[in-house]
Amino acid sequence: MTQPHERAVTGAEDTVVSGVDATISSAGADDTLAASHDQEPAAPSRVRIATSVTAGAVDYPTLLEVDPAHYVIERELAHGGMGRVLVARDRRLGRAVAVKETLRPTTRVARRFEREARITARLQHPSIISIHEAGTWPSGEPFYAMRLVTGRSLDEALAAAGSYAERLALLPNVLAVADAMAYAHDQGVIHRDLKPKNVVVGGFGETVVIDWGLAKELGSAALGGSLDPDGGDPRGTGSDTGTTAGGETVDGEVLGTPAYMPPEQANGQPVDARADVYAIGALLYHLLTGRAPYAADSNAELLAAVHSGPPTPLAQVAPEIATELRAITERAMARDPEARYPTAHELALDLRRFQTGQLVGAHRYSLGQLVRRKLRQHRTAVTTIGAALVVAIVIGVVALRRVVAAERVAQRERGQALASRHDAEELMQFMLGDLHGKLAGLGKLKLLDGVATRAVAYYDRRGATTDDELVSAARARLAIADVFAARGDLATALTQADAAAARTATLLVRAPANPRYRELAADVQLFIASARVEQGDTAAGRAIYEALLAQARAELARDPAQVEARRLVVKAGSQVATLQRLAGDLATARAGYEEVLKVALGLAAQEPSDAADEAVANAHSDLGGVLQEAKRDLPTALAEYRAGLAISEKLVAREPDRPVRLAQLALSHRDVAIALQAQDDLPGALAELDLAATTIARAVAVDPSNTRARDVRAEIDERIGVVRLANHDVPGATAAFTAAAATWDELSRQDPSNLGWLRARSLLENKLADVHMASERPADALPRYQAALAIREQLVAHDPKNIRWRRDLFYSHYKIALTYRALVDHPRALAELRAGLEIALGNRAAQPDNDRFNRDVAETYGEIANELIDLRDRSGSLAALEAALAVAQPLADRTDALPYWTKMAAILKDAIAHPPPLPAGPSP
Repeated sequence: MTQPHERAVTGAEDTVVSGVDATISSAGADDTLAASHDQEPAAPSRVRIATSVTAGAVDYPTLLEVDPAHYVIERELAHGGMGRVLVARDRRLGRAVAVKETLRPTTRVARRFEREARITARLQHPSIISIHEAGTWPSGEPFYAMRLVTGRSLDEALAAAGSYAERLALLPNVLAVADAMAYAHDQGVIHRDLKPKNVVVGGFGETVVIDWGLAKELGSAALGGSLDPDGGDPRGTGSDTGTTAGGETVDGEVLGTPAYMPPEQANGQPVDARADVYAIGALLYHLLTGRAPYAADSNAELLAAVHSGPPTPLAQVAPEIATELRAITERAMARDPEARYPTAHELALDLRRFQTGQLVGAHRYSLGQLVRRKLRQHRTAVTTIGAALVVAIVIGVVALRRVVAAERVAQRERGQALASRHDAEELMQFMLGDLHGKLAGLGKLKLLDGVATRAVAYYDRRGATTDDELVSAARARLAIADVFAARGDLATALTQADAAAARTATLLVRAPANPRYRELAADVQLFIASARVEQGDTAAGRAIYEALLAQARAELARDPAQVEARRLVVKAGSQVATLQRLAGDLATARAGYEEVLKVALGLAAQEPSDAADEAVANAHSDLGGVLQEAKRDLPTALAEYRAGLAISEKLVAREPDRPVRLAQLALSHRDVAIALQAQDDLPGALAELDLAATTIARAVAVDPSNTRARDVRAEIDERIGVVRLANHDVPGATAAFTAAAATWDELSRQDPSNLGWLRARSLLENKLADVHMASERPADALPRYQAALAIREQLVAHDPKNIRWRRDLFYSHYKIALTYRALVDHPRALAELRAGLEIALGNRAAQPDNDRFNRDVAETYGEIANELIDLRDRSGSLAALEAALAVAQPLADRTDALPYWTKMAAILKDAIAHPPPLPAGPSP
């Protein structure tokens, strides 16, 4: 994230340009669109590429190479898929700068990047970011250094403004944008992506327009040719259609931000300076109303909204807006370009007239308005002449009648306000309660983001004091925590959940026996426990689960028919058993799952419902999983999976077109397939996966926008790839993995803030690399393993406590090490194994009883021993084997030891007693 009050003067990282995936992770921006797709494969990082730009009549020379020693990099300020921005110090002049460089320098990206630098550098205006230097690093990547502006973006300033008056105070900043664009248009350049995020409001009153990555030259001959690789329209229209050799834009390509772009740009039609005039009007709309002109959940929906008609009228959204400002905004945002201000300069003049109290050209004044303006302009004289008359009117009967009437209206309005508030709160509670559950099942929790955020702000502002208000505030906090958790932002989710817990604690102090309060408090604690476990604090999460389970068991002992206690046993008991399973205590986990299944069956008999049946199905699946992992009773594991499958089939029969039911059925088929694969029945596993694929295809067909269904489809494709690879079907595995990767890529583009899908993408990079390894092509596998590693490093940097992500990172190092071994590069293999071991040891220290983490450590020590033998280091190899045995032996000595540990301990003892011979060759 950017530091407080400091923002890099760039916005390219939150823009998607022609299929180049580019997002700022801290902002989670998803509002910028380019409809075309880059067909050129990305060049490997740190590879020299050609960066010369040829367009129009001018052939500009390649940017010169610059010595990196000129800049001392201090930290990264922003990072996206296309590039990143670094805070640096220019050693030659001793000044702080922002350095922007590409990360995936395809030829196309490099051309766009260089064009942005050249155009921006030529625009010399106080409100346009200045470029200090542009060039290439010795490795070939283009970069440019620019002024570092302290401040915040206009959208942050608008969000911080709490009232219309505070937003109106930002009007001079929009006027400065209009002045800057007037200058740029005079130079023959249009921006094409004006939005609040691309305007920086400085700490000392300055306003700076940034991110000229989509800028276009209008083809003026006075400019001596075009820098625009889109192929400037010779008619000077700035057409976005058509290409030239090496062109970057295709017919109908849509570039820009849908919420702020004019209709003609949204349609992919030619645009000129009036497109920027519209965008400035959209900035004004946002300033005046506190929201963007259009809002939707995806770029496609935004574009559809822009196509369908103008935004909600200003008079309807904010009737307090001055009529002149409303007229200026509406003229700037006219649907017909001919009806807008012809230039940004004329728009700026009208804004300046409004500020100074002059007549505004966009507004038609009535006679009454003109008279009132004259009276205001000559207030002193009018006041003197009419003083006596004014006093008489004020103290007269007319004023008294108005006071009485106003009081009646106020009383009536107060009653209406109270009734409206009650209705609004009921609607809000429905959305955060019943609707929340439905949207969670549909995979559309993101839709509640704005509702939950506003609900939290509402209750914080009002100050919840009554019991009902505390319940509502807690539910709002829990709902927004769920939204953040679904995106993978556990830190923010826990902050919201802790706030919800504080409110439920107050409720339980007031009424400890209230079942509604107890159930809400339990739900909050279940959420907190889940997030703690996900972050790696298993001890804290397990303590919460066990406390809830003990509470539920005690209540059932007093009243065996208590429904809420049964539900809590199912929820908390299944989680406790899962943690026991992860720790390798499979016998205890099995007993826990059996208890959960028994209680769930009783609950389904006591109060039949779909939710109760779901609980039973999940219990069967969990029990099957622990039996399969123990590998002691695979037929029984398969029977449990099939029992869960049968219930899922019944639920689908009741609601055949509900995507959440179809998704659950597909996952049940997948579970059966996993059990069949464990029994080496690969044809049977593939048959079940075919049924899973057919089922989830139905769910996607019912609702193509359902993210949960598409996510499950990717999971099914991934599992098909695993089974096909196990069956030596390399083409089939590749096709399945590629399909899963495409789905998760699409989901990530729709919601870049969802880190779960980003993690899934790293998984698929590994799977595709596995295909190369199976085909004995380690050189082809290595870049994919490294791509997965890069994603996982990003995730761990985002949340260092997330133990699942830390294990993913370990696994990437492990995979890369084995790849280097296949390439006979033992020093690099050893380095990767040691990097992975450091992570594995940290995970084991956090969860000493976790069987998987113990395996990671023991196996990595074993692999290190192998590499050291290849490097002729017998003593080092022996030490690594002994370290592995120190992990394995205590686990093998347990009375309920898994066969894995018994076998591993025996192998390690034999290797220590009979070390392998050193390979021939010189000592290292």
